[in-house]
Order: sequence, then structure tokens, then C-alpha cells
Amino acid sequence: MAAEGEHDEWTSMYPEFAETAKKEGFPQIAFLFSKVGEIEKSHETRY
Repeated sequence: MAAEGEHDEWTSMYPEFAETAKKEGFPQIAFLFSKVGEIEKSHETRY
């Protein structure tokens, strides 16, 4: 169950957040969301 949540976060949620931030003119925030997605990907492997 926890791994599914982590998977959704890095494959869907944070990439969408990053894309929205980029489109709205916030490249630094987009970068941060991308990095958080990478962290969530590593969390998935723990579960």
C-alpha cells in the first residue's frame, strides 16, 4: 500500500506539479518538484 502511494507521487503527482510550475513561469519551483519526485522514487524502493 505505501509503495503504491510513493509510486503515484513520483510518476504522476510531482511531475504534474513541476509541469504546472514551469508553465506558470516558476522554473526554480519546477526544478524542486522534479527533485522531490526523485526522492519519492527512492522511497518506493524501501517499501
